[in-house]
Amino acid sequence: ITSAKQITALQGMGGMGKSVLSTAFARATETRRAFCDGIFWVTVGLDSSDSDLTEYMRLIGTKFGDEPANYRSKREAEASLSNVLSDKVCLIILDDVWKVPQATPFVNALGSRCRLLITTRNDDVVISLGAQEHKIEVLRESDALKLLANWCEQDVDSLPSEAVEVARECGYLPLALSICGAMAKSGIAWSYILEALQEADLEFIEAQLPNYPDPNVGRALE
Repeated sequence: ITSAKQITALQGMGGMGKSVLSTAFARATETRRAFCDGIFWVTVGLDSSDSDLTEYMRLIGTKFGDEPANYRSKREAEASLSNVLSDKVCLIILDDVWKVPQATPFVNALGSRCRLLITTRNDDVVISLGAQEHKIEVLRESDALKLLANWCEQDVDSLPSEAVEVARECGYLPLALSICGAMAKSGIAWSYILEALQEADLEFIEAQLPNYPDPNVGRALE
């Protein structure tokens, strides 16, 4: 992402770990050293409006000391942010981009030494923005079992046969694997988890995680 290409995209279906990878990258010491003027995280989402995008740009601009009054409309915000970022070395992460217009104002505002990292499920976003794409695929079976074992704090070889079946039922999707691994760690038997997955008992699974912040856990597992 520190190459000449200004826009990098992590693309893949929901639950693949795009946001987790972006977070890890943003927190890395090398990344923070490379982008000495700051790293900004913007959660976009499907329903972000023009006013939301304007507010996101205002938040970035005012962090650099710009006047809030320069961000009364999306057009003004884009022009003001472009002026602010012209001599900056910073990284902007746009998480969960669904449509090209959600990213366009930030693309237009980038200074020559700024970089943009987006996460998206949609190929057309990557293509339209001319981004350098990194496609995130489901895990291999060996990596899926390692993820389950890590959650349970045990060796892969000690996992029961039901855990192997759980990984297969999850389609090796990182989010689903993490949820099932957390359930197993809490003491729920692998056989019960496997049965719930096989019967698509999403209500049972969600009931085990009442405070999980993502409302689409069931959808991701399904």
